[in-house]
Amino acid sequence: MPDQEGAANKPQQLNFSCHCGAIKVSVPRDPAPKHINECMCSNCRKHGAAWVYYPVEKVTITKTGPTKAYLWDEKICEFTWCEACGCTMYWYPTETFPGGIKEMGINTRCIDNLDELTRVERRVTWDMA
Repeated sequence: MPDQEGAANKPQQLNFSCHCGAIKVSVPRDPAPKHINECMCSNCRKHGAAWVYYPVEKVTITKTGPTKAYLWDEKICEFTWCEACGCTMYWYPTETFPGGIKEMGINTRCIDNLDELTRVERRVTWDMA
């Protein structure tokens, strides 16, 4: 039988933050991410990012400090990091992707509780899928 009390005490969201805490990102716990993408494109591998993807409207971002952004390649996604501590937090689509997809990537390396994603499959890919 599942631990009902433990489940009741779990937060309803997955929380991510940069090292200094100036950027916080939260997403709903359910549904769980399909997988973690260790993208090996030229940009992501240099950031050391491992992404989970969520519909833009499901993501809450709180900024209490300055950020920097980088529009890469075809300018379809904007990578954002904390100007103070340098953590790459997320990328945001600047347009809708083919097929009407409007998702953004959140860097799992910034999750507040490492245990939250231990059972999520990791994939190494050469694109953002």
